[in-house]
Amino acid sequence: MRFSKSMKILIDTFIHQNLIHKNRKGGGKYDKTKSMSFNYNDKIYKIKVKIEYDDNDEYIESMYILHDNDEYERCMIILIYRTDENAIIQDFKSNSECIKSDIIENDVGIGTILMEFIIKLLTMSKDKLNIKNIILTDNSVIPCIKNKIYPNIIFSDLYTLINGYSWYAKFGFKIYNRDKTKLNNITKIFNNNKYIIDTTKYDSEIFKIIISDSLNNVNSVDKNYLKDNIESLNIILSKYNENTLLKDVLKEISNDDCNLFRILMDSIITKLGIESLSKQDYILRL
Repeated sequence: MRFSKSMKILIDTFIHQNLIHKNRKGGGKYDKTKSMSFNYNDKIYKIKVKIEYDDNDEYIESMYILHDNDEYERCMIILIYRTDENAIIQDFKSNSECIKSDIIENDVGIGTILMEFIIKLLTMSKDKLNIKNIILTDNSVIPCIKNKIYPNIIFSDLYTLINGYSWYAKFGFKIYNRDKTKLNNITKIFNNNKYIIDTTKYDSEIFKIIISDSLNNVNSVDKNYLKDNIESLNIILSKYNENTLLKDVLKEISNDDCNLFRILMDSIITKLGIESLSKQDYILRL
């Protein structure tokens, strides 16, 4: 993952010319947009970046990743405050219009490309922007089925159950809380979740209980969906034995039918003793 030499010069110029320096005098508003090329796994992606400022605002800078076909649609907001050294990521969305490329590989998520891009961009610009950290809150949800009948799935819980850690952790983000006692407690939860997922083996009898609990506890719409898809679920489960890690089974279920996984997820979390870290803050030190 890298920028070309010419793109590094463009980024340096773009940030430098449009940056709100802390010692700048005079008021006003400004915004400028650039399309930047980003090399990820030897594929070139175009990402549209907008820098905006208002001297009367509390932020030193606002930076946006824009929807390729709609300048008013934002795929990511990065706020850089005057009062500290943090870049705050908000309103992170990922869809096919957030990046532009001749080839989008199925095994590389758009969210991953965007996150790698913004980490690289902010790392390269950290001295000029006077930032040391990137901070965000994991509020991620995704639709399994684009249908209002079925709710979104909490992505943090899904990702933890099949990997043992949150999606943001794979980029180097750590649990963040200004209160050290709370930080220690949440970090213990994070580590305990990872241990459970990394060591728990598949047990067919326990999974029968998970299915039964789900049938008893979910609403009628989800119950009917589970009943309608129980055969396909059992086909997946029949391929595994007690030597298989549970997370491998869960990964196949989620890949095969995300909505079915969502219906089972609360019972899986309860049975495993996992604690959800949805809405948790994370920090990446640059």
